[in-house]
Amino acid sequence: MSIPGPAPIVPVMDVLRECGWVADHDQPWSEEPALKYDLGNFEVRAGVMTNGHFRRVVNVCGVYSDHRSIAEIGFDVPLFVESREQALAWVAYGLRRYRMLEIKPDWLEEGRQLQQELPWERRRAAYEARPRACVDRMWMKPLGKVLREAAASASEDAHCLIHFDGSTVRFELPAKTYLVQADGSEPWPHAVLVSLRELQALPQRWMQSTINVSYWDGQVTIGNRRFAASFTKRPGATSSDETGSSLISGAQT
Repeated sequence: MSIPGPAPIVPVMDVLRECGWVADHDQPWSEEPALKYDLGNFEVRAGVMTNGHFRRVVNVCGVYSDHRSIAEIGFDVPLFVESREQALAWVAYGLRRYRMLEIKPDWLEEGRQLQQELPWERRRAAYEARPRACVDRMWMKPLGKVLREAAASASEDAHCLIHFDGSTVRFELPAKTYLVQADGSEPWPHAVLVSLRELQALPQRWMQSTINVSYWDGQVTIGNRRFAASFTKRPGATSSDETGSSLISGAQT
């Protein structure tokens, strides 16, 4: 799942120059004038090259040494990133294992504090914030049976709408709606649609004491089962206003 963000238009090499990296004319492998920075016990270099995936990148390298070890450093950073902060975060991440530095420049300390700017950290945070709710197994067991039975006789174009309003998860079928008590941090901003037929794959036995119902990257997860899904408009009425609904749990309406 792609996480929306600014276009990567900030040149990493320009950011490094602004942070005090100086020209290094002894690196013929670099497609552009290379840079270097003295960290006391080792000198780190940066240059532009085409990597093994045929992408132009900024390669950062050097030989680190302290009183106990010596290690060769080498990692790639995209040629362009979204911001100055992301450039610093990326370089600091590449140097994360090397803490025993004689010189600790401000840009490196700043980059270490900006790890949330890295693409994979953004994705992890987005995953943790995904729409989800937790249903107790005692409520999910009868609901799962009802959903499997409905799925077995469903038409090919029948769908199930799923939405969490902050206290109950709603499973809306073509003929009937089921509500089950659930816990979650906040109501889902959207409902999701799954093919009703696919719910035949729901397990007959629920092994966990609480069952997670969540949406991420085009899929709804119910327990350990995943189903292709898409966003749709959430129900406009509250559960107490709906007719033809069945309450699976002891939630108040």
